[in-house]
Amino acid sequence: MIVGIDLGTTNSAVGIWRDGRSELIPNALGDLLTPSAVGIGDKGEVLVGMAARDRQSTHPQLTATAFKRWIDSVSSVSASCSFSGTVSPTRTVPSRWRFGTPSR
Repeated sequence: MIVGIDLGTTNSAVGIWRDGRSELIPNALGDLLTPSAVGIGDKGEVLVGMAARDRQSTHPQLTATAFKRWIDSVSSVSASCSFSGTVSPTRTVPSRWRFGTPSR
């Protein structure tokens, strides 16, 4: 079996090559495509895919999309995500998140 990952600018997908044919693997929601988005929820949790994309319009400062466009660019690019908070042995509880914006 061969696994292939397509990290798309808008959506990402995972597929396998098995028994002479390709097959896309659905994500946890049953969708074949996952939005290429990541964000931070109200309680500091990391959101990916549809959950992050859905919050982009209301929380743009806590959501990153279209970041793939900056990969391998000629100009200097920087992006960061940092937090300050409490770390416990079982989980991280952020009190403040900061997303950097890619710049050229």
